[in-house]
Amino acid sequence: NLQACSTIGFGLGLEFSSQGQDIKFMTNSNIPENNYQTFSTQLNYFRIPLTVNYAVVNHKKNIVRIYSGLNLGFAIERNDNYNDIIQESILLPPANKRYKDKDWAIPIGVNLQHTLCNNIFASIGFEQMFGLTNSFSDFGLSRFGVLSEFKNSKQNRTSINIGVGINLTK
Repeated sequence: NLQACSTIGFGLGLEFSSQGQDIKFMTNSNIPENNYQTFSTQLNYFRIPLTVNYAVVNHKKNIVRIYSGLNLGFAIERNDNYNDIIQESILLPPANKRYKDKDWAIPIGVNLQHTLCNNIFASIGFEQMFGLTNSFSDFGLSRFGVLSEFKNSKQNRTSINIGVGINLTK
């Protein structure tokens, strides 16, 4: 965090985010037990959050901040089980081509930071991230078959964050 004044600051970070979803749906299989399927996606990102924070409580060793800003994610893994559960004889691009490689989001959160000693601190926080990017790629065949029914694949995330850090500005 870079403090502009005693209550307002700016944050820049690097984080790992594992996101995805499980969607249950029915297929038209000749085998009744195969009619209920779960479509699963696994999207892993390195994320760079840029936030503005406001110190609600600023005591000697404890700081409580609320924050929001922008978060840019770079996909490092994009997988799904589409080809395993849908028996369509089509040439779909691989999962890493069906999903975009960048993802924009808005994080909103609250964080408690406790100074342990000198420049070392522990923190715990709660964050809700609202996705701005439709995760499916714009490539036409990315939304073939059952995938064409998903109009909105924006990734939202709720997280509890626990960490230890070094304050470089004191």
